[in-house]
Amino acid sequence: MGFGIVLRTALALVAVVALMYVFFFWLRRTYFGRRGTGRFLQVLDVAPLGSKALICALKVGDRVLIVGAGEGRVSLLCEIQGDEVANLPTKSEEFPGLLKAAIERFKAKA
Repeated sequence: MGFGIVLRTALALVAVVALMYVFFFWLRRTYFGRRGTGRFLQVLDVAPLGSKALICALKVGDRVLIVGAGEGRVSLLCEIQGDEVANLPTKSEEFPGLLKAAIERFKAKA
């Protein structure tokens, strides 16, 4: 009788661990695996500015938006459209080059 209880307990434990694995795999794939891979919205890059603030580069259609976020606020800092998007830095240059292009655009407007 003792061996039967141990066997049932072990099988129940294996079943619970397997269900947890399947649930976390599904959760990760459904909610966390889609960051930046949408058809119309992509997160190009995120850079922290402090403990409670960050700056993001978002691609929406043919536009790139530079957005600042912090303390419950989101502010549009700059918008890049059309031909300017084609002139943006390549993936190898990443965020610093994108930020530099946005600053140059902002200075040109001022």
